[in-house]
Amino acid sequence: MLAIRFFTGEDAIWRLMNVFSINAISTDECTCSNGNEFRTRWPVVLACFICITFSIGPIVSYSFGILVPDIMKEFGWSRAEVLRGITAHNIGILIGAPLIGVLIDRFSARLVILLAIPVFALLWSSLSFLGHAYSLWHFYAVLVLIPIVAGGVLPMSYSRLIVQNFTELRGLALGIALAGTGFGATILPIFIRFLVDHHSLSTAYAVIGCGAFVATFFIAFFFLHDTENDTKSSDAITAKKQASADNFWEILFSERMFWIMSIMVLLTGFAITAMLINFVPIVTELGMSQTSAAFAASVLGLAVLFGRLLIGFLFDRVFAPYVTVVVLLAPVAACVLLTLSPGVLLIYVSAILLGIAIGAETDIMVYLTSRYFAPNYFGVISGLMFALFVGGGALGPLALGYLHELQGNYFLSLRLMAGVIFAGAICVLFSPKYRYD
Repeated sequence: MLAIRFFTGEDAIWRLMNVFSINAISTDECTCSNGNEFRTRWPVVLACFICITFSIGPIVSYSFGILVPDIMKEFGWSRAEVLRGITAHNIGILIGAPLIGVLIDRFSARLVILLAIPVFALLWSSLSFLGHAYSLWHFYAVLVLIPIVAGGVLPMSYSRLIVQNFTELRGLALGIALAGTGFGATILPIFIRFLVDHHSLSTAYAVIGCGAFVATFFIAFFFLHDTENDTKSSDAITAKKQASADNFWEILFSERMFWIMSIMVLLTGFAITAMLINFVPIVTELGMSQTSAAFAASVLGLAVLFGRLLIGFLFDRVFAPYVTVVVLLAPVAACVLLTLSPGVLLIYVSAILLGIAIGAETDIMVYLTSRYFAPNYFGVISGLMFALFVGGGALGPLALGYLHELQGNYFLSLRLMAGVIFAGAICVLFSPKYRYD
Protein backbone atom coordinates (compact mmCIF):
# COMPACT_ATOMS: atom_id res chain seq x y z
CA MET A 1 0.00 0.00 0.00
CA LEU A 2 2.85 2.40 0.80
CA ALA A 3 4.44 1.76 -2.59
CA ILE A 4 1.12 2.36 -4.38
CA ARG A 5 0.58 5.60 -2.49
CA PHE A 6 4.10 6.75 -3.22
CA PHE A 7 3.90 6.33 -6.96
CA THR A 8 0.29 7.45 -7.40
CA GLY A 9 -2.15 10.06 -6.18
CA GLU A 10 -1.56 13.54 -4.85
CA ASP A 11 1.67 12.71 -3.05
CA ALA A 12 3.43 11.90 -6.33
CA ILE A 13 1.96 14.94 -8.08
CA TRP A 14 2.97 17.13 -5.15
CA ARG A 15 6.55 15.85 -5.38
CA LEU A 16 6.81 16.66 -9.08
CA MET A 17 5.41 20.16 -8.59
CA ASN A 18 7.54 21.06 -5.57
CA VAL A 19 10.85 19.25 -5.92
CA PHE A 20 12.82 22.43 -6.73
CA SER A 21 10.73 25.00 -4.88
CA ILE A 22 12.08 26.67 -1.77
CA ASN A 23 11.14 24.42 1.13
CA ALA A 24 8.16 23.23 -0.89
CA ILE A 25 6.25 26.22 0.52
CA SER A 26 4.30 28.53 -1.70
CA THR A 27 5.62 32.07 -1.76
CA ASP A 28 2.27 33.60 -0.90
CA GLU A 29 2.41 31.85 2.47
CA CYS A 30 5.58 33.65 3.48
CA THR A 31 6.03 37.41 3.57
CA CYS A 32 9.62 37.34 4.81
CA SER A 33 12.27 37.25 2.08
CA ASN A 34 15.37 35.10 2.39
CA GLY A 35 17.58 38.13 2.86
CA ASN A 36 15.40 39.68 5.56
CA GLU A 37 15.15 36.38 7.40
CA PHE A 38 18.91 36.05 7.75
CA ARG A 39 19.61 39.76 8.22
CA THR A 40 17.32 39.99 11.22
CA ARG A 41 18.05 36.62 12.80
CA TRP A 42 21.72 35.86 12.15
CA PRO A 43 22.65 36.47 15.83
CA VAL A 44 20.57 33.40 16.76
CA VAL A 45 22.50 31.23 14.28
CA LEU A 46 25.88 32.55 15.46
CA ALA A 47 24.95 32.12 19.12
CA CYS A 48 23.81 28.53 18.51
CA PHE A 49 27.02 27.81 16.58
CA ILE A 50 29.19 29.05 19.48
CA CYS A 51 27.16 27.21 22.13
CA ILE A 52 27.21 23.94 20.18
CA THR A 53 30.99 24.30 19.72
CA PHE A 54 31.39 24.06 23.52
CA SER A 55 28.64 21.51 24.16
CA ILE A 56 28.45 17.80 24.99
CA GLY A 57 29.38 16.47 21.54
CA PRO A 58 32.74 18.19 21.02
CA ILE A 59 33.81 18.11 24.69
CA VAL A 60 32.71 14.62 25.71
CA SER A 61 32.32 12.45 22.61
CA TYR A 62 34.95 13.84 20.24
CA SER A 63 37.60 14.61 22.87
CA PHE A 64 37.22 11.42 24.88
CA GLY A 65 39.51 9.32 22.71
CA ILE A 66 42.59 11.52 23.09
CA LEU A 67 42.32 11.37 26.90
CA VAL A 68 42.08 7.57 27.20
CA PRO A 69 45.87 6.95 27.50
CA ASP A 70 46.25 9.80 30.01
CA ILE A 71 43.37 8.55 32.16
CA MET A 72 44.82 5.04 32.16
CA LYS A 73 48.24 6.34 33.17
CA GLU A 74 46.93 8.79 35.79
CA PHE A 75 44.61 6.43 37.65
CA GLY A 76 45.89 2.98 36.73
CA TRP A 77 42.63 1.92 35.11
CA SER A 78 42.50 -0.59 32.27
CA ARG A 79 41.47 0.44 28.77
CA ALA A 80 38.24 -1.55 29.13
CA GLU A 81 37.39 0.28 32.37
CA VAL A 82 37.94 3.67 30.74
CA LEU A 83 35.99 2.80 27.59
CA ARG A 84 33.02 1.69 29.68
CA GLY A 85 32.63 5.39 30.33
CA ILE A 86 31.45 5.86 26.73
CA THR A 87 28.93 3.06 27.25
CA ALA A 88 27.70 4.84 30.38
CA HIS A 89 27.48 8.10 28.43
CA ASN A 90 25.44 6.46 25.66
CA ILE A 91 23.06 5.02 28.25
CA GLY A 92 22.66 8.53 29.62
CA ILE A 93 21.81 9.85 26.15
CA LEU A 94 19.22 7.10 25.62
CA ILE A 95 17.52 8.20 28.84
CA GLY A 96 18.18 11.91 28.67
CA ALA A 97 17.42 12.85 25.07
CA PRO A 98 13.67 12.03 25.17
CA LEU A 99 13.43 13.53 28.66
CA ILE A 100 15.03 16.79 27.58
CA GLY A 101 12.77 16.78 24.53
CA VAL A 102 9.70 16.69 26.78
CA LEU A 103 11.06 19.57 28.86
CA ILE A 104 11.72 21.64 25.73
CA ASP A 105 8.12 21.11 24.61
CA ARG A 106 6.66 21.70 28.07
CA PHE A 107 8.64 24.81 29.01
CA SER A 108 11.08 26.46 26.58
CA ALA A 109 14.34 25.60 24.85
CA ARG A 110 16.00 28.78 26.17
CA LEU A 111 15.13 27.99 29.79
CA VAL A 112 16.33 24.39 29.46
CA ILE A 113 19.61 25.56 27.87
CA LEU A 114 20.28 28.20 30.52
CA LEU A 115 19.73 25.69 33.32
CA ALA A 116 21.81 23.00 31.62
CA ILE A 117 24.94 25.06 30.84
CA PRO A 118 26.09 25.59 34.48
CA VAL A 119 25.19 22.01 35.42
CA PHE A 120 27.25 20.66 32.51
CA ALA A 121 30.18 22.91 33.47
CA LEU A 122 30.05 21.78 37.12
CA LEU A 123 29.83 18.08 36.28
CA TRP A 124 32.70 18.19 33.78
CA SER A 125 34.85 20.32 36.11
CA SER A 126 34.22 17.82 38.93
CA LEU A 127 36.36 15.31 37.02
CA SER A 128 39.36 17.40 38.08
CA PHE A 129 38.88 15.92 41.59
CA LEU A 130 39.36 12.33 40.43
CA GLY A 131 41.92 10.42 42.48
CA HIS A 132 39.89 9.42 45.52
CA ALA A 133 38.85 5.89 46.45
CA TYR A 134 35.66 5.99 44.37
CA SER A 135 37.14 7.76 41.35
CA LEU A 136 36.03 5.16 38.81
CA TRP A 137 32.40 5.34 39.93
CA HIS A 138 32.67 9.13 40.02
CA PHE A 139 33.91 8.99 36.42
CA TYR A 140 31.02 6.77 35.30
CA ALA A 141 28.43 8.81 37.22
CA VAL A 142 29.49 12.08 35.58
CA LEU A 143 29.39 10.60 32.08
CA VAL A 144 25.95 9.07 32.55
CA LEU A 145 24.49 12.11 34.34
CA ILE A 146 25.66 14.77 31.88
CA PRO A 147 23.12 13.92 29.13
CA ILE A 148 20.36 13.35 31.71
CA VAL A 149 20.59 16.43 33.94
CA ALA A 150 22.53 18.68 31.52
CA GLY A 151 21.10 17.37 28.26
CA GLY A 152 19.78 20.81 27.49
CA VAL A 153 23.10 21.46 25.77
CA LEU A 154 22.47 18.68 23.26
CA PRO A 155 22.06 19.94 19.67
CA MET A 156 18.29 19.39 19.60
CA SER A 157 17.73 22.23 22.11
CA TYR A 158 19.52 24.73 19.90
CA SER A 159 17.85 23.25 16.82
CA ARG A 160 14.47 24.06 18.34
CA LEU A 161 15.43 27.74 18.47
CA ILE A 162 16.58 27.67 14.83
CA VAL A 163 13.31 26.03 13.77
CA GLN A 164 11.32 28.71 15.59
CA ASN A 165 13.22 31.55 13.95
CA PHE A 166 13.61 30.34 10.36
CA THR A 167 11.21 29.13 7.68
CA GLU A 168 12.61 29.66 4.17
CA LEU A 169 16.29 29.30 5.12
CA ARG A 170 15.77 26.80 7.91
CA GLY A 171 18.02 24.18 6.34
CA LEU A 172 20.97 26.54 5.88
CA ALA A 173 20.52 28.02 9.37
CA LEU A 174 20.52 24.52 10.87
CA GLY A 175 23.58 23.57 8.82
CA ILE A 176 25.56 26.58 10.04
CA ALA A 177 24.52 26.20 13.68
CA LEU A 178 25.12 22.44 13.82
CA ALA A 179 28.52 22.91 12.14
CA GLY A 180 29.59 24.00 15.61
CA THR A 181 29.93 20.31 16.46
CA GLY A 182 32.52 19.79 13.73
CA PHE A 183 34.31 23.05 14.54
CA GLY A 184 34.51 22.13 18.23
CA ALA A 185 35.67 18.63 17.35
CA THR A 186 38.49 20.23 15.35
CA ILE A 187 39.81 22.80 17.84
CA LEU A 188 39.00 21.39 21.30
CA PRO A 189 41.05 18.16 21.10
CA ILE A 190 44.11 20.26 20.21
CA PHE A 191 43.52 22.63 23.13
CA ILE A 192 42.85 19.77 25.54
CA ARG A 193 46.03 18.03 24.40
CA PHE A 194 47.96 21.25 25.09
CA LEU A 195 46.50 21.53 28.60
CA VAL A 196 47.35 17.92 29.46
CA ASP A 197 50.88 18.11 28.06
CA HIS A 198 51.79 21.45 29.66
CA HIS A 199 49.77 21.25 32.87
CA SER A 200 47.80 18.18 33.98
CA LEU A 201 44.72 16.09 33.31
CA SER A 202 42.85 17.66 36.24
CA THR A 203 43.68 21.15 34.94
CA ALA A 204 42.30 20.22 31.52
CA TYR A 205 38.99 19.10 33.05
CA ALA A 206 38.67 22.25 35.15
CA VAL A 207 39.61 24.69 32.37
CA ILE A 208 37.33 23.09 29.79
CA GLY A 209 34.41 22.94 32.24
CA CYS A 210 34.76 26.57 33.34
CA GLY A 211 35.58 27.69 29.80
CA ALA A 212 32.42 26.08 28.43
CA PHE A 213 30.35 28.08 30.95
CA VAL A 214 32.07 31.39 30.22
CA ALA A 215 31.95 30.89 26.45
CA THR A 216 28.26 29.98 26.26
CA PHE A 217 26.12 31.10 29.21
CA PHE A 218 26.06 34.85 28.58
CA ILE A 219 25.76 34.40 24.81
CA ALA A 220 22.78 32.10 25.38
CA PHE A 221 21.26 34.51 27.90
CA PHE A 222 21.42 37.58 25.65
CA PHE A 223 20.99 36.16 22.15
CA LEU A 224 18.81 33.04 22.39
CA HIS A 225 15.07 33.58 22.63
CA ASP A 226 12.01 31.37 22.19
CA THR A 227 10.46 33.52 19.46
CA GLU A 228 7.95 32.02 17.09
CA ASN A 229 8.61 32.82 13.44
CA ASP A 230 6.82 36.09 12.74
CA THR A 231 6.47 35.65 9.00
CA LYS A 232 2.79 34.92 9.58
CA SER A 233 0.24 36.56 11.81
CA SER A 234 -0.07 35.26 15.34
CA ASP A 235 -3.69 34.37 14.71
CA ALA A 236 -2.77 32.18 11.74
CA ILE A 237 -0.03 30.46 13.71
CA THR A 238 -2.37 29.78 16.63
CA ALA A 239 -5.11 28.44 14.38
CA LYS A 240 -2.70 26.15 12.57
CA LYS A 241 -1.25 24.80 15.79
CA GLN A 242 -4.71 24.09 17.21
CA ALA A 243 -5.79 22.38 14.00
CA SER A 244 -2.69 20.22 13.75
CA ALA A 245 -1.80 19.34 17.34
CA ASP A 246 -2.09 15.58 16.97
CA ASN A 247 -2.23 13.33 19.98
CA PHE A 248 1.29 12.05 20.69
CA TRP A 249 0.25 8.40 20.97
CA GLU A 250 -1.60 8.77 17.69
CA ILE A 251 1.67 9.89 16.12
CA LEU A 252 3.59 7.06 17.74
CA PHE A 253 1.34 4.28 16.49
CA SER A 254 -0.26 5.56 13.31
CA GLU A 255 1.90 8.28 11.74
CA ARG A 256 3.72 6.79 8.78
CA MET A 257 6.54 9.35 8.85
CA PHE A 258 7.37 8.53 12.47
CA TRP A 259 8.09 4.92 11.54
CA ILE A 260 9.92 5.86 8.34
CA MET A 261 12.22 8.17 10.30
CA SER A 262 12.64 5.71 13.17
CA ILE A 263 13.74 2.86 10.89
CA MET A 264 16.00 5.14 8.86
CA VAL A 265 17.66 6.66 11.94
CA LEU A 266 18.17 3.30 13.67
CA LEU A 267 19.67 1.65 10.57
CA THR A 268 21.92 4.55 9.63
CA GLY A 269 23.01 5.06 13.24
CA PHE A 270 23.95 1.38 13.37
CA ALA A 271 26.01 1.39 10.17
CA ILE A 272 27.43 4.92 9.92
CA THR A 273 28.69 4.94 13.51
CA ALA A 274 30.32 1.55 12.97
CA MET A 275 32.04 2.89 9.85
CA LEU A 276 33.19 6.06 11.60
CA ILE A 277 34.73 4.26 14.59
CA ASN A 278 36.40 1.60 12.44
CA PHE A 279 37.45 3.78 9.51
CA VAL A 280 41.14 4.01 10.45
CA PRO A 281 41.45 0.25 11.21
CA ILE A 282 39.72 -0.53 7.90
CA VAL A 283 42.03 1.61 5.75
CA THR A 284 45.19 0.47 7.57
CA GLU A 285 44.17 -3.13 6.95
CA LEU A 286 43.93 -2.19 3.26
CA GLY A 287 47.61 -1.25 3.37
CA MET A 288 47.50 2.44 4.23
CA SER A 289 50.18 3.73 6.62
CA GLN A 290 49.20 5.13 10.03
CA THR A 291 50.21 8.61 8.90
CA SER A 292 48.13 8.44 5.72
CA ALA A 293 45.22 6.94 7.68
CA ALA A 294 45.34 9.86 10.13
CA PHE A 295 45.29 12.28 7.18
CA ALA A 296 42.31 10.40 5.70
CA ALA A 297 40.54 10.75 9.06
CA SER A 298 41.21 14.51 8.93
CA VAL A 299 39.72 14.63 5.43
CA LEU A 300 36.67 12.82 6.81
CA GLY A 301 36.38 15.46 9.55
CA LEU A 302 36.47 18.30 7.05
CA ALA A 303 33.81 16.51 4.99
CA VAL A 304 31.58 16.44 8.10
CA LEU A 305 31.69 20.26 8.25
CA PHE A 306 31.13 20.56 4.50
CA GLY A 307 28.28 18.02 4.68
CA ARG A 308 26.35 20.03 7.26
CA LEU A 309 26.48 23.22 5.19
CA LEU A 310 25.78 21.50 1.87
CA ILE A 311 22.79 19.54 3.13
CA GLY A 312 21.33 22.58 4.87
CA PHE A 313 21.65 24.56 1.64
CA LEU A 314 19.98 21.79 -0.40
CA PHE A 315 17.14 21.30 2.09
CA ASP A 316 16.00 24.86 1.36
CA ARG A 317 15.78 24.13 -2.36
CA VAL A 318 14.90 20.47 -2.86
CA PHE A 319 12.34 18.19 -1.20
CA ALA A 320 14.28 17.04 1.89
CA PRO A 321 13.59 13.27 1.60
CA TYR A 322 15.08 13.31 -1.91
CA VAL A 323 18.22 14.97 -0.57
CA THR A 324 18.32 12.47 2.30
CA VAL A 325 18.23 9.50 -0.08
CA VAL A 326 21.14 10.87 -2.13
CA VAL A 327 23.13 11.62 1.03
CA LEU A 328 22.59 8.10 2.37
CA LEU A 329 23.77 6.62 -0.91
CA ALA A 330 27.14 8.34 -0.34
CA PRO A 331 28.27 6.00 2.51
CA VAL A 332 26.89 3.05 0.52
CA ALA A 333 29.27 4.04 -2.28
CA ALA A 334 32.08 4.46 0.28
CA CYS A 335 31.55 0.91 1.58
CA VAL A 336 31.54 -0.48 -1.96
CA LEU A 337 34.75 1.37 -2.83
CA LEU A 338 36.50 0.03 0.27
CA THR A 339 35.59 -3.55 -0.66
CA LEU A 340 37.47 -3.13 -3.96
CA SER A 341 40.87 -2.82 -2.23
CA PRO A 342 41.22 0.73 -3.56
CA GLY A 343 44.28 2.89 -3.84
CA VAL A 344 45.00 5.94 -1.70
CA LEU A 345 42.97 8.33 -3.87
CA LEU A 346 39.79 6.24 -3.67
CA ILE A 347 40.24 5.84 0.09
CA TYR A 348 40.19 9.64 0.36
CA VAL A 349 37.07 9.69 -1.81
CA SER A 350 35.49 7.15 0.56
CA ALA A 351 36.41 9.35 3.53
CA ILE A 352 34.70 12.34 1.90
CA LEU A 353 31.54 10.36 1.07
CA LEU A 354 31.32 8.96 4.60
CA GLY A 355 32.02 12.37 6.17
CA ILE A 356 29.23 14.07 4.22
CA ALA A 357 26.71 11.53 5.52
CA ILE A 358 27.96 11.83 9.11
CA GLY A 359 27.71 15.61 8.91
CA ALA A 360 24.17 15.47 7.54
CA GLU A 361 22.67 13.00 10.01
CA THR A 362 21.61 15.43 12.76
CA ASP A 363 20.41 17.98 10.18
CA ILE A 364 18.25 15.29 8.57
CA MET A 365 16.62 14.26 11.86
CA VAL A 366 15.91 17.83 12.97
CA TYR A 367 14.74 19.16 9.61
CA LEU A 368 12.37 16.27 8.89
CA THR A 369 10.97 16.47 12.43
CA SER A 370 10.22 20.19 11.95
CA ARG A 371 8.44 19.57 8.63
CA TYR A 372 6.37 16.51 9.55
CA PHE A 373 5.35 16.90 13.21
CA ALA A 374 3.46 19.54 15.17
CA PRO A 375 5.70 22.17 16.82
CA ASN A 376 4.47 21.20 20.29
CA TYR A 377 6.00 17.72 19.78
CA PHE A 378 9.29 18.81 18.20
CA GLY A 379 11.32 18.20 21.36
CA VAL A 380 10.06 14.74 22.21
CA ILE A 381 10.17 13.48 18.60
CA SER A 382 13.69 14.79 17.97
CA GLY A 383 14.74 13.40 21.37
CA LEU A 384 13.44 9.96 20.44
CA MET A 385 15.21 10.11 17.08
CA PHE A 386 18.46 11.13 18.74
CA ALA A 387 18.13 8.26 21.21
CA LEU A 388 17.46 5.80 18.37
CA PHE A 389 20.54 7.00 16.53
CA VAL A 390 22.71 6.57 19.62
CA GLY A 391 21.15 3.17 20.31
CA GLY A 392 21.93 1.98 16.79
CA GLY A 393 25.39 3.51 17.09
CA ALA A 394 26.06 1.48 20.24
CA LEU A 395 25.28 -1.80 18.47
CA GLY A 396 26.89 -1.17 15.08
CA PRO A 397 30.56 -1.16 16.13
CA LEU A 398 30.01 -4.36 18.14
CA ALA A 399 28.49 -6.11 15.11
CA LEU A 400 31.25 -4.93 12.80
CA GLY A 401 33.93 -6.04 15.25
CA TYR A 402 32.32 -9.46 15.67
CA LEU A 403 32.14 -9.99 11.89
CA HIS A 404 35.78 -8.97 11.54
CA GLU A 405 36.82 -11.54 14.12
CA LEU A 406 34.68 -14.16 12.38
CA GLN A 407 35.97 -13.50 8.85
CA GLY A 408 39.44 -12.14 9.56
CA ASN A 409 38.82 -9.07 7.37
CA TYR A 410 36.33 -6.24 6.85
CA PHE A 411 34.89 -7.25 3.46
CA LEU A 412 31.74 -8.95 4.78
CA SER A 413 31.26 -6.15 7.33
CA LEU A 414 31.47 -3.48 4.64
CA ARG A 415 28.90 -5.27 2.48
CA LEU A 416 26.57 -5.59 5.45
CA MET A 417 26.91 -1.89 6.36
CA ALA A 418 26.25 -0.89 2.75
CA GLY A 419 23.07 -3.00 2.73
CA VAL A 420 21.86 -1.59 6.05
CA ILE A 421 22.32 2.04 4.95
CA PHE A 422 20.72 1.31 1.58
CA ALA A 423 17.67 -0.13 3.37
CA GLY A 424 17.41 3.08 5.40
CA ALA A 425 17.55 5.14 2.20
CA ILE A 426 14.78 3.09 0.59
CA CYS A 427 12.52 3.76 3.60
CA VAL A 428 12.82 7.53 3.07
CA LEU A 429 11.47 7.19 -0.50
CA PHE A 430 8.01 6.58 1.00
CA SER A 431 7.90 9.98 2.72
CA PRO A 432 4.69 11.98 2.17
CA LYS A 433 4.58 15.72 1.48
CA TYR A 434 5.47 18.19 4.23
CA ARG A 435 2.81 18.69 6.87
CA TYR A 436 4.16 21.86 8.49
CA ASP A 437 5.78 25.03 7.21
